[in-house]
Amino acid sequence: MQQDITAMNALKLVRQWGGSNSEAVLDAQCLSFTHPGIEGFISYKLIGKAAIVFGDPIASPGDKQKIASYFHSYCDQKGYSIIYIATSKTFSDEMIRQHLVKASVEFGPEFYFDPHQNPKELTGNYASLVRRKIRHAEKENTKIHEYIPLNEQIEGQLRKVGERWLQSREGPQMHISQVNLFANRFGKRWFYAKKDKEIVGVVTINRLEEYQGYLLNHLMVVPEASNGTSELLFTHVLETLKEENCSYVTVGAVPAEHLKAIHGFNPLMSLLAQFGFKAIKKIFKLGGRSKFWEKFHPQSHPCYVLFSAYTLAPRTILSLIKALSSR
Repeated sequence: MQQDITAMNALKLVRQWGGSNSEAVLDAQCLSFTHPGIEGFISYKLIGKAAIVFGDPIASPGDKQKIASYFHSYCDQKGYSIIYIATSKTFSDEMIRQHLVKASVEFGPEFYFDPHQNPKELTGNYASLVRRKIRHAEKENTKIHEYIPLNEQIEGQLRKVGERWLQSREGPQMHISQVNLFANRFGKRWFYAKKDKEIVGVVTINRLEEYQGYLLNHLMVVPEASNGTSELLFTHVLETLKEENCSYVTVGAVPAEHLKAIHGFNPLMSLLAQFGFKAIKKIFKLGGRSKFWEKFHPQSHPCYVLFSAYTLAPRTILSLIKALSSR
C-alpha cells in the first residue's frame, strides 16, 4: 500500500528502528511504503521503473521481512524492479531465503566504534598519526563544543560551514543523504570546531535506539581549518559518548576494494557487477572515505546490495547511480 506517513511519525520510527541509513530514509525526495497492522515503513526513491531502497525496512526485527513481502507485491503490480542499498546480513539472508530477492552482493563493511576504546590511546602507526593530527589542531587553538539549541547565530555559522564544505568538494559526488543540518531535530545532536573566533567544522550524530547508540553523519570542515580538525571532532564525540556510557557509534557503509560475496548472478553478471563497481569507485573517488576511518581502528560487519532480478541491465546501474548522486 502506497500511503502517506507523517513526518513526525516517520522520524520517531527512524530513531527507534533505524540504522546507518537513518538520514537517507528521511530525505524529502524519498517515497514511503506502509502496510496496515505493521508499525514501520520502507523508504525508497523511484528512478524510472526501479525502486531504490535505503537499508533495511524501518520496522521491528520481526516485521522487517513482513513489510518487505508486501512491498514486493506492490512493486510487482506496478512493474518496478527493486534494489536495496546497504542492508544488513540478517535481512539479506532472510530475503534470499524467502526468494524475495534473486541476487545479493557484499560491497563493503559498515564501520562502527565503541567509544570506550579511545583511538588516541591505541598503539601502532595509525594511533600515532591520530595523536599528531589532534595535537596540531589543538596547538592552533581549535576547540570542540557541543551545540545546545536554540541559538540562531551559531546555527547560521554551522549552515555556512556545510555550504562551504559542499562548495570545496570537486568532481562527481555520491551520497545517500542531503546536507541539512537542522532538519529532523528530534534525536539529533551537533558538535562544532572553533578556531579562535571562527567555526571551522561541524558533525551531527543521530540517536539509534535499537543499538543504544548513534549514527555519526556529515563530518565537515572548511578548507582553512587546521590539519587534524576532523580527527579532533571525531575523538571528542567519542569521549563525550563514553562519559554517557554509550558503546556504539556507526559511521555507515564504506565501499571495499572490490565486491566480495556475490550470490545469484551468473559468471557474466558477476563480472559486470565487478566492473561496474570499480568504475563507480573511480568516478566518484570513494576510496578516501575508507582510508580516513581505518586510522581509528573501526570494528565492522558486512553490507549488501540486493536485487529483485537475476540480470544486471545497464539501466539498473544507471538508476542506482542516479539515486546516489541526485540532489
